Amino acid sequence: MRRIHWTVSPEYAASEWSEIQQAFAATFIGPESTAPTGYTKLELRLHKVKCNDETNPEWLGDDEIALGGTAVSATGLTTKINEFVVKNNFDDGEQKVYSPPKQIKQFNLLEGIDWPKYYFVTLVLAEKDMGGLADFLNELLDSVKAQVISALASALGAVIGTVSGGIVGAIIGAAVGYIVGLVWEWLKSWWSDDIFSPVTASVAIPAANYNWPNGKTDSPEYTAVFSGYGGKYTVTYDWRLLT
Repeated sequence: MRRIHWTVSPEYAASEWSEIQQAFAATFIGPESTAPTGYTKLELRLHKVKCNDETNPEWLGDDEIALGGTAVSATGLTTKINEFVVKNNFDDGEQKVYSPPKQIKQFNLLEGIDWPKYYFVTLVLAEKDMGGLADFLNELLDSVKAQVISALASALGAVIGTVSGGIVGAIIGAAVGYIVGLVWEWLKSWWSDDIFSPVTASVAIPAANYNWPNGKTDSPEYTAVFSGYGGKYTVTYDWRLLT
């Protein structure tokens, strides 16, 4: 299997949770906090996946659709969301509904003390063929992690003591947005699975006592659209606060 390595100083790419990330979290984010409302976790939930149009050539059979991705926390910790099969026989107009919704990723809201806190989940959808999605997710994880660490390292060196939670979120968001598109363009033709252009879902939690409108602990539902290979799929998801 071919591997790529994005440019990042060796001291930043050496470990799962690097020293530079720990220093960044301690300097700008601080130790774990308490949430006065009792919320301690945030999750992204999957409600449904709809096949608007099968991939080409449609006459060969049904689509087998899988999902996976990567996640980045408010302090820059980057993790992988392992692939799972959504449905192995999608036809035009069919959908897979999750009731109750399926948890895709859970974050620790007690991580850090500075608000707002930003969270990112990059969703990767693929039509399974002869393999490749798992390898793509590994490459994406390594690349996002390296880019986020480099961005945090630059911030730590350049503006120590002046970074707010909002600026932290902007730094991480820019790093994720840049590298995800680059990795997909570079790797999309390496394997047999039809891997759609990834979509990154993000959320900002403004304060410890935050709720969505009408006091709700769950956000409105959002839709991510995946188009390519002659097909189109829509993924419906939301965010939810947990105690």
